[in-house]
Amino acid sequence: MSFRDGREIKESIEALMARIEKLTDEGAVRLGKKPDLIVLPEAGVPFFSAHKTEITTKVRRMYWDRFDSLMFLLANRYKANVFFNEIDAGFKGAPSPRNLRYYNNNVLYDPNGDRRDSYQKKFLLMFGEYMPFDFYMNSVNKPEDLSRD
Repeated sequence: MSFRDGREIKESIEALMARIEKLTDEGAVRLGKKPDLIVLPEAGVPFFSAHKTEITTKVRRMYWDRFDSLMFLLANRYKANVFFNEIDAGFKGAPSPRNLRYYNNNVLYDPNGDRRDSYQKKFLLMFGEYMPFDFYMNSVNKPEDLSRD
């Protein structure tokens, strides 16, 4: 799977995560001290979740340990809270394909790298944060499973 311009998704995401780490390190150097809070852009690491659940690992395979590890690393290295955005999934009611829901989550990791809290956004932006009529385009919305590489 690749972007329209031919870039491979895995390579692009790896480069993006390396850039996030580098910019955080450079920001701390410029600040002259460790930050208290690290805030990533809203879609800092698109397509993936740092929330390891049965749904994100087995049902939709959105969890990626590299993403989770980067959030832990930043929090632990700087002893700072890390605020970021991720895609998540859950069932509304009984587990079934019809009840599977996707969420745009805001997440906070504490300075020890522990996931503390998350907020599922209630009002999503059409085409930006959710796909209307996704039941027609279900196969289009499935990112390649990169977590096994």
